[in-house]
Amino acid sequence: MLKRAKDRIKEKAFNKYYHEASVQYMKKRNQYLIDSIQAIYADFEDDIITGRVKLNLNKVVEMINYLAANVVSLHKVKLMKMLWYSDNLHFKRYGSSISGLAYNALPMGAVPEGYDQIVMLDGVVFDTVSYGEYIGYKFKPTPGFEIKELTQSEIEALDSIISEFGNMRTDEIVEKMHDEEAYKCTDSNCIISFSFAEKLTIN
Repeated sequence: MLKRAKDRIKEKAFNKYYHEASVQYMKKRNQYLIDSIQAIYADFEDDIITGRVKLNLNKVVEMINYLAANVVSLHKVKLMKMLWYSDNLHFKRYGSSISGLAYNALPMGAVPEGYDQIVMLDGVVFDTVSYGEYIGYKFKPTPGFEIKELTQSEIEALDSIISEFGNMRTDEIVEKMHDEEAYKCTDSNCIISFSFAEKLTIN
């Protein structure tokens, strides 16, 4: 509607109102994404599914940024596996995950519930890359990214996973995931319990 009235509004005024409208739209869009993700997680009553912590989307966004800042060429499939490994390693060490995400066992490995909405949250940045017939997402840190919520033990878990998998190709980390007891013991398209974290192949 504002664009249709552009010819009748002075350019300076148009730019001001358009900017304000864009800001309000982005705020509402992000809140819609948050609400839709939280609605998915409202159904999870057993806390072993989410690593004995409540979903913390601020930490999820920080985890994604931290991984993107420290891993070259971080694409979506690899990102999802590194999130799972980070959460499970922290659970193995301390009895709780980092993010509160719940993960599904899909053919390519673990994927968080609500991942389509998660990657669209404010603070998550990626480039869309064309690979022939396929479109990929290459994640990068938000400009000026700073850690505000991740604890030292959580950062250490992320660093361990970066050291282990940062230089691996996506197919290699998928193969590694398929060898994990948690994946082998979970039916396809079912939630992976954190009770398997003690058998994680990484310490």
